[in-house]
Amino acid sequence: MMRNRNDPYRPQRRRFLKQAAGTGLIAGVGPWLASCGIIGSDPRAETSAEWRDYYFDLSNADPNTNFFLVAGTKHHPVSAITDAQLAALKSAEPGLAQISDANITHGAQNIPLPANGPQLLYVKGMPKAGSATAWSMHGMFYHVPSTAAANVSQALAISCASAGDGTFLGEFSTCVGPAAPAMRQRELPTTSGGYCAGGIYLRYKSYFDHAVSLVCNHPEICSFDAATLSYVQQVIVCADANILALAQSLYRQGPATETGGWATQVPCIDPDTGQPKLASNGHKLYFTHHSEETLRLTGAAIQSILPKIKNDPVLGGNVAGMQTNTRDNQVLKGKLWVVNSAAPPASVATPSARPASFAASPPGVTWTPRDLSSGNGYRVTDVTGTSSLDTATNALSRTLSFTVYNTWLRYLGLYVRFLDGDGRPIALAELPADIHGQFSTGFNGTYDGFLTLLNQPFAVMGIPFPEIPVVAENHWSFTVRVPESAASIQILSGGLGSGTNSYPETTRPGEVMTVVVDLALPGLFLAMAATAAFPAFAAKMTTATKLLISTAQIFMQAIVDTALAGFYNDPAVFKTLGAPVFFTMVKAAPAFWAEVQASLAAGEAEGVAEDTLPFGIGVALQAVAALGLIATIAETSAEVAQSPWTYVTEVSSTHDLTVSISHDPLDVAGFPATATHYRLAAVCDGSSPRDSGIIPMPAGTTTAPLSHAFKGIPLGGKVNVSVCFYSNDGWLAGTGTTGPIDNTVDTTSITITESRVPLTSNTTYGHKQKIVLDGSGKHVWQATPTAPTVQPAVCANAPGNLCELVGITLSEPFGAIGYAWKASSAGVTDFASGAGGQLYQFANLSFTATPESGYKTSGGGFLTPARLAYSRSSPTSRNFYIDTSGGSNIVRRITLSKVDVPPAIDLPNSNLAVGKFNFASDAFLIHPTGKLISINTALAKFEVLVPASTPVADSAAPLAQAYAGPGTREGLLKGPACMAVTPRGEILVIEQTNNRIQAFDTGANPVRIFSNNGSSIMPLRAASTGATFLDVQMEFVGYIYVLWVNSSNVYTLDIYGPQGNYVSSTSGINAGKLTVDLFRNVYSLNYEKLTPVGALTEPSISEWVPSTP
Repeated sequence: MMRNRNDPYRPQRRRFLKQAAGTGLIAGVGPWLASCGIIGSDPRAETSAEWRDYYFDLSNADPNTNFFLVAGTKHHPVSAITDAQLAALKSAEPGLAQISDANITHGAQNIPLPANGPQLLYVKGMPKAGSATAWSMHGMFYHVPSTAAANVSQALAISCASAGDGTFLGEFSTCVGPAAPAMRQRELPTTSGGYCAGGIYLRYKSYFDHAVSLVCNHPEICSFDAATLSYVQQVIVCADANILALAQSLYRQGPATETGGWATQVPCIDPDTGQPKLASNGHKLYFTHHSEETLRLTGAAIQSILPKIKNDPVLGGNVAGMQTNTRDNQVLKGKLWVVNSAAPPASVATPSARPASFAASPPGVTWTPRDLSSGNGYRVTDVTGTSSLDTATNALSRTLSFTVYNTWLRYLGLYVRFLDGDGRPIALAELPADIHGQFSTGFNGTYDGFLTLLNQPFAVMGIPFPEIPVVAENHWSFTVRVPESAASIQILSGGLGSGTNSYPETTRPGEVMTVVVDLALPGLFLAMAATAAFPAFAAKMTTATKLLISTAQIFMQAIVDTALAGFYNDPAVFKTLGAPVFFTMVKAAPAFWAEVQASLAAGEAEGVAEDTLPFGIGVALQAVAALGLIATIAETSAEVAQSPWTYVTEVSSTHDLTVSISHDPLDVAGFPATATHYRLAAVCDGSSPRDSGIIPMPAGTTTAPLSHAFKGIPLGGKVNVSVCFYSNDGWLAGTGTTGPIDNTVDTTSITITESRVPLTSNTTYGHKQKIVLDGSGKHVWQATPTAPTVQPAVCANAPGNLCELVGITLSEPFGAIGYAWKASSAGVTDFASGAGGQLYQFANLSFTATPESGYKTSGGGFLTPARLAYSRSSPTSRNFYIDTSGGSNIVRRITLSKVDVPPAIDLPNSNLAVGKFNFASDAFLIHPTGKLISINTALAKFEVLVPASTPVADSAAPLAQAYAGPGTREGLLKGPACMAVTPRGEILVIEQTNNRIQAFDTGANPVRIFSNNGSSIMPLRAASTGATFLDVQMEFVGYIYVLWVNSSNVYTLDIYGPQGNYVSSTSGINAGKLTVDLFRNVYSLNYEKLTPVGALTEPSISEWVPSTP
């Protein structure tokens, strides 16, 4: 009992758990009993300690047990409650009257606990007879200071009294807002689950609180900020029905002992003696290994709760433009996730003045970065170089400077790799001594030179880092010397992750320090009531580079070989990591352990309790193991699990390309008279498009060629340069392109062709022609203003039945259209089984005057969708399909060689793959950088695949990284249905459920390109009409084409401007999919099947053209 007994009390659904506990926790009470809670704290508390009384349900324990409440260094007796005490207690605490007498068995009084931060406590049982060293753990719970808890309780009881008992409140923000002034009320969710408050919550602890604690031990759910922890537990964790199932199981399994229970107490075996290690009080030290049942149910709860955490705007912050380790960080107080919505779609070169060529390449060459990995939470910026020539020795001295940002809670090892002119890595042993000597020894790989370890410099578990001037000034900036033999450089940042590990020598330092500092130690600080000191400790590790690196070397030697073989993909690894971390820290890393002890003391912990050490170190590791057991890594919302093992940024040679533009020779007066401005784009192999921006036309009549220089574009491969001329109202007055040319030349030219088609509010699209079969069965264009009608899908297994439209895509340089569908065709069989029936198929044809010249089919079928993606502007063939024939999502090539020539297809039996996606694809595209993007609707996942440069065996195919997850806030997805890529490289995703378009970069960071760069989200006009969104496409300038159908089966094409403003609509485009070419012509995949039906049943394709003014 707390000294103030006037706390408001509200009956809670969890009450039923207490009543049912003594009879085995009756199953089937989830709908009623899906919530519980933990108290909140007020960071403004004036005292360092408060005194608390707790009452426990230990009805499933052996009565011949002495119990203790372990709080850091203290063991507080827990005594059995007599009948008289119970009667007096229930009289004083009306809320406890609702609990069965059989389930209020013990109590502990006058327990001093922190008043300004949380602490993790546990109940310990010692047998009254028998072993004097063995003990059992009966449960754990979070103490959260009472001030905020009382405020929350009062707000819930008074402001929400009309909502009724145990209901889901319609306006929960009005209840929580007054109790959490640091959380802006307008950000609070408008609906929330049930809550816990009052006497039961404040004083009564059972296995339900134990279940809440196991979930909150996960590092992305727990918060060291007391108010945030209270909010998370009461509003999110307690409202999840999985907590009830876990609580029931914990009660049924019984206390953790050496022989089992909800966990097994594994003795700490001293490696020096081979004997169990004892605490100073003679009790055994244990590592608590959760049972498989506990891990499975804990993982299910974490898997359910993590997306809710990530989708809650109260719990997140935007770090765009934030200075690291400064007072800016205070806005992240209480934040458990961050987003960087200002991240560019790709790195952009930052040229600087140089006394000589930066690389040993042609004069004028500079360098520019290219992101070769995928992922958010990390980026490289401000890449510059210097060079100087020693005239006496003719030696070239070069340096590369760059800045690295790591915004997720994990360590990364930063490395540099040098590549020669053929792209081969240069061994460190072959480098000059001055180059090799700049890298730290111990962590260097064969090719990779180690620079340092990077930590996340913003906040830890909701507590901002203190201001550290040295970090704020450096912004994680680095300069390295570059050997003359290097033609390009890779900046590698490796650590704990998932997917394909292509740079294994770069990951170990980051892995071990993430485990030690970011996963193991926070639990120890929680158990020792020293959470306030942990951010300063983590920040110190950020700047104490020598200590950090030496500590990483010690831990690598101790735990890498035995513990990290499977790592994040293997939950068993985390389950057993506690012991090597514990013994290495206290025995082999004295300098690091001294810093830990000093920080614990600074956090007001009274020494270090020996038996709390293994307990605290293990809690988060068990939670991570639980999540790994229940979900594949790609399915989770956990940040580290969504990281690649190594982020790769390649810095390569560039050059300047000057483009000369000539007017249409048919217009002797020169360039279009109506044109007021023009714009160019250069698409290089494997790089983001370079945009000239808007260039005003010269005043008056212009006949002389115009010129524009692209500065610092990547050197080598192919480049395709396009130009478009526009009037003030967006009229596309003229276009031209170089086509694919060698990207080694410094000059090129374009002759434009004038056109007369603007996009205005009056623009509509008219049907021009469609693909039909001529008398010989060849594909030809048939001119007709009449659009195809919608024919009903027929999915029966009979030849001639067209069932589904999958997608349509095009390649401008190769004049090719690829399209996919599902139908039953005579003679078409499944690649895997050889059976016929309804199968997914694809084909290619030319969109020139002779479509049949480029025609080729997949040659077989697939039981699940095989999606195609062509690069619209790439000067080299970068076209792929997803082979689903073997049950996996293998990506294979479709190789186009020239216009009007059928492609070559790597068939399913070819064993030639460029990559693999984790999930079935509901939309698929190629980014101009060469990365492949896929979305999965059911899981709301956004996958990014960096394809192999040349095909590899299926078993060696690189695996995509999975990002996002379900939600409504910026950066998450709900019902992603289709997507397109803008001319600048942003990826636009239509969310069916959220009725919006959201813009992302290739790291799944939201990009604010709409409403004058103020938002990453664009609402859709058709949202209020019950629309089903079918497809989205982009044209050269950035106009957005959205195809949708309403409940009356009316098909409509909406056009939006680049800023998201609505432009015009055309109804009657009776198609399921579409694509758009450079000249704003639309090609649609129709519900009409080609007739006469031959051996292959396939849909028709139409071309639509915009109206003229």
